[in-house]
Amino acid sequence: MSHAFKHRISSPEAVDKPLRPRLSRNDAWVRDLLAAILFTALLIATLISLDAFERIYDFSREYEDWDLDEFIVAIASLGFASSWFAWRRWREVRHHLRARIAMERELHNTAEDRDFLISAAGGAFYGRNAGGDFAPLHVDSSIELLTGHRPQAFTEDSGFLQAIVHPDDRHRTCNELSQLSNRDYLEQEYRLRHADGTYRWMRDRLKLKRSADGTPGSIVGLWTDITEQKLAEQSLEAAVAAATEELQHREAHLRLITDNLPALIVYIDPEFRYQFVNQTGATWYGQSPKNLIGRPIEEVLGRESFNRLKPYLQGACEGRHSKFETSLTYPDGIKRHIQGLHVPDRDETGRVRGFVAMALDITDHKQTENELRAKQSQLELILNNIPTRIFYKDDQNRILRLNEPAARSIGLTVAQVEGADTYELFPETAEKYHKDDLEVLHSGKPKLGIVEEYIPRDGGHAWVRTDKVPYTDPETGKRFVFVAASDITAEKRAEERVRASEERFRSLYTKTPVMLHSIDADGRIISVSDFWLDKLGFSRDDVLGMKVTDLMTPESAHKAITEAVPEFLKKGVCRDLEYQIVTQSGEVLDILLSAVAEYEECGTFKRSMAVLTDITKRKAVERQLVQAQKMESVGQLTGGLAHDFNNLLGVVMGNLELLEFLVGENDEATLRIKAALDAVDRGAELNRRLLAFSRRQTLETRAVDPNPLIQGLSDLLTRTLGESIALECQLGDRIPHVRTDSNQLESTLLNLAVNARDAMPRGGKLTIETAHTHLDEDYALREQDVTPGDYVVLSVTDDGTGIPPDEVDKVFEPFFTTKEIGKGSGLGLSMVYGFMKQSGGHIRIYSEIGRGTTVRLYLPVAAPVVSNGEATGKMEHSVDGGSETVLVVEDHADVRRVAVSLLQNLGYTVLEATNGSEALLLLENHGDIDILFTDIVMPGGMDGTQVAKAARKLRPGLPVVYATGYAEAAVLRQGEVKAAKNLVTKPYRRDDLAHKLRQALGDKPPIRHDGTIASTGK
Repeated sequence: MSHAFKHRISSPEAVDKPLRPRLSRNDAWVRDLLAAILFTALLIATLISLDAFERIYDFSREYEDWDLDEFIVAIASLGFASSWFAWRRWREVRHHLRARIAMERELHNTAEDRDFLISAAGGAFYGRNAGGDFAPLHVDSSIELLTGHRPQAFTEDSGFLQAIVHPDDRHRTCNELSQLSNRDYLEQEYRLRHADGTYRWMRDRLKLKRSADGTPGSIVGLWTDITEQKLAEQSLEAAVAAATEELQHREAHLRLITDNLPALIVYIDPEFRYQFVNQTGATWYGQSPKNLIGRPIEEVLGRESFNRLKPYLQGACEGRHSKFETSLTYPDGIKRHIQGLHVPDRDETGRVRGFVAMALDITDHKQTENELRAKQSQLELILNNIPTRIFYKDDQNRILRLNEPAARSIGLTVAQVEGADTYELFPETAEKYHKDDLEVLHSGKPKLGIVEEYIPRDGGHAWVRTDKVPYTDPETGKRFVFVAASDITAEKRAEERVRASEERFRSLYTKTPVMLHSIDADGRIISVSDFWLDKLGFSRDDVLGMKVTDLMTPESAHKAITEAVPEFLKKGVCRDLEYQIVTQSGEVLDILLSAVAEYEECGTFKRSMAVLTDITKRKAVERQLVQAQKMESVGQLTGGLAHDFNNLLGVVMGNLELLEFLVGENDEATLRIKAALDAVDRGAELNRRLLAFSRRQTLETRAVDPNPLIQGLSDLLTRTLGESIALECQLGDRIPHVRTDSNQLESTLLNLAVNARDAMPRGGKLTIETAHTHLDEDYALREQDVTPGDYVVLSVTDDGTGIPPDEVDKVFEPFFTTKEIGKGSGLGLSMVYGFMKQSGGHIRIYSEIGRGTTVRLYLPVAAPVVSNGEATGKMEHSVDGGSETVLVVEDHADVRRVAVSLLQNLGYTVLEATNGSEALLLLENHGDIDILFTDIVMPGGMDGTQVAKAARKLRPGLPVVYATGYAEAAVLRQGEVKAAKNLVTKPYRRDDLAHKLRQALGDKPPIRHDGTIASTGK
């Protein structure tokens, strides 16, 4: 800074001058007037002191007649005017002088200031030639500050300037300098080498000065150091480049973000045209973003969607923010429920130049919201219908929210209770509840399971369980408590019932008539029921801690350890395992065991509970069943044999009777024939026993009163038993009728009496009893083939030798006998067994060695039948033949020939057929057939009953007589076959056949088709 400049800004005078007040125009005039008066007064005073006035007056009097006063006034006026003008002139001269001095001083100071400012601004003036080498003529001293070179270095060496210019800038600066004559002004930027060897940037401003004729004169230039500026510009350029790159990155990031947002984002101008569309929007519009830019919304969305959005679009153009929800179908075909947002974009003047539109697909959200609303409704429904009273209270004991059950418990509505103070609702207990609430709130911990007894509004006693949970609002810090109260009256009463039930269960476990035991993981018994102890004969102390396998037979224990236990531990359950357990007395019981395992929480085996069922009797019944099945098989075999044997006996018997007619008066032949017929009768009787065992004998059933039948049979029984055996009949009162075959029942009783007699070789007593009993479902389940119902029991008891236990189950088997060889056929009890089963009854035998045997016959009760005059016993009939035509149907040729011969012998006309088809054909072709005689069991698809039905369709009312080797019960139940009237059993005699035919024909002479009465043969 120059000394002069420093002085100007630091001198007090320099500072004060500008502060002196300048006089206004009126003030200057006053000052000038006062100065003129002052000078005039001085002049007059001087003149007076020098007597000038008198001299002047004398002088003036020479020329003019002046009055002294006038002269003095004239002199004063002239002095005043002269003083005025002289003062004004002096003041003006002084002002101009001061202004010039100030201007010169200012010019000097300005030059110093210029040099200081140029130096301070990093600049230096110079002058150079306008032509030639443009060498500098003079250089400002400030150049040394800029370049470190003295000014003389530039002026003394014309090439110095070019030498210190940067080589890269020399050619350019010379070219530009040569063009200065055409421009008059040039501004260059180039680098000059500093004295320290570095290059610094200079801005060179050159001004060409021309002469009056326009020719170039000299050049004035100003160097300015712009190194810092250049560095700043370079830094700025680098910063701009970095900012540009950053902006590009941010734009890319913004595009990446907007393209990956699940929302449509667009920028729309005031003409409703798209200027930006993100990828989500392009997907919704079904086009690329490039194809959407500049297109109108209405064209892209369609008129309907555009009209729906138009109010929001117009609002955004008017500068209003808008947020809305609507449903639109977008060009991709998807209808979306959107949440839209429009944000106006304003320029610096506040004018809207566009707006950003965003749309978020909230279809799923709306659906979720609807579902949530539905769930909320459901939750409200649940809360208002669950049997739990829910309260939401604050720390002031006010009820803020509650459900309907809670309101009902108070006897009010929800609206009446919400916001109320509990001290107003139930003052008698409010203080206690509030104290509990505060305890929960202060502790911050839930209080659960508060059980209290209370008296409901309708009276009585009830219990409630209350749970209280604290809650603190994280924003306000206010404290609340949730209260859930459940009426547990039923639960408490159920607990009492459970407690009683547990007691009953303990009692049931120990006292139930079921074998129960529980074992631990080591297989040791930890508990047993009383029935288990009673059944096995142990005490509880004996078996607790004992391994259960120690009670089993060796075979059962091995089976349990190797097979059952591993499988049980694997599955946790076992069912119906059969074992044998040895009782305290040594008896072996068949046991059926089922068990279930109980496990610890960690999954390890804890214990098992087992149910044991004594199946010893069932196993015995199963053995009986096997025995019964075996007897059924034998019965089927014997029944088939007996049927075929009957056919053979029938052939023999028929031929013997025919032969008896042929021998006439030959007595020896007649005796032999009678002996043969007696043998045939014995064979037929034996066959009947086989049929009885197989339940295929022919029964002529009817309602029979058992008491009179036994009374009528007593004489025969007495003669059969002999004198050493006493017969005692103990017949019950009001014994109902039974439906059976009376003849077979008599034979059964006689058979049992004979067996009893043989069991009492030294005499004894035989007792026959009758009683009425009822067999229930339990009995029927225990026995085989027993139907529950009412029965008449016929008991036959002797006090003989008895039957060994191992033989009792065999006594009903055919050909089994306890008698000596040759003294029994072994078919007696078999016949009884078959007869009882065929009658729908039941038989049981009880026997003890040395004490006797009882056989009980159970016959089903039948309603009594009013007698229709039929003879119940056998009646003698004269053997009547006839002249009617008989159609014989028999598949067995020998039997058919015998039947035809017997009928012809009786005087009948006979037609024969081998099967049902032939018989029906004969019926169609022969209208004179009076009666049909057919076998029941025949091959070929039609049995005898079917043939009879078909024949009666052709010939209604045609009489039918059946023949059979045995009568199946199913056949008899069809109603076609009636043993008492139209059935003959093979082998049959000629007289039995004649009687059945006449009985079927009505016991009257037949009327032939021609109207004549048929003759009768004897």
